[in-house]
Amino acid sequence: MPVGVRSAQVVVFLMAGIGVIGTVVLIGLGHPIAAGANTQGYLFSWALAVTACFFGRRRRSVRITATVFAVLEGFVALGSAAAVDPDAEVALVRISPGPIGVLAVIAVLVLLYRPSARTWFAGPGIASAHRGPDVAAGRRVRLSVLVGALVAVLGGGLGVWWVLGDRNTAATPAVGDCVGGTNGSDVRSSYTELLTVGCSDPAVQAKVIADVPDTGKSSPCRQFEDAVKLDEYDGIDGRILCLRVFG
Repeated sequence: MPVGVRSAQVVVFLMAGIGVIGTVVLIGLGHPIAAGANTQGYLFSWALAVTACFFGRRRRSVRITATVFAVLEGFVALGSAAAVDPDAEVALVRISPGPIGVLAVIAVLVLLYRPSARTWFAGPGIASAHRGPDVAAGRRVRLSVLVGALVAVLGGGLGVWWVLGDRNTAATPAVGDCVGGTNGSDVRSSYTELLTVGCSDPAVQAKVIADVPDTGKSSPCRQFEDAVKLDEYDGIDGRILCLRVFG
């Protein structure tokens, strides 16, 4: 297999791996919505990775299929870079795939349409007449792939840092904290995640009155004052937050 085709495989598998790791990390951090968005951002990348497993068959149809998935992933990456609010909980998706995905797609397409790659996918008979790869060009390709891999890993790390960083996030609020919903969503919705905000912030919707274990009993917040006005938030594993909703 030519160096260019092998390098394209490496880039594809690297991007697919970043997508899997990002989704797993977001699920582990308790951000199912962001994990779903990340999954959508990498669907075509994963399909491309499956296609890359068949590069050794040397069929034009394989390269065409890879091209289609790569172009689709490029559009998705552009959309993920432009559509996500920087203050949203899905900040990882804003960075990845985002510009990282666009660069990876460009690299894959360039590598798949080098002369050696065209000869490879033309079939064994034609490939045998074009042997003697350019060693210097192969080294340049390896170096480019290495640099691209480092950039992708660095970008993925920055994305994880953005999610874990010390900023307004959907981290578990403490008793006495004022909260709002991420992206302006209603804290009473079962699909929202809480965002700790200042009590004078325009986005504030409620205040955390109590933090109780989720024992499976119904209405555990009834024991507290103003029970009629309290709302229960059970989006945290094993815990229920009792909220006094304003307004």
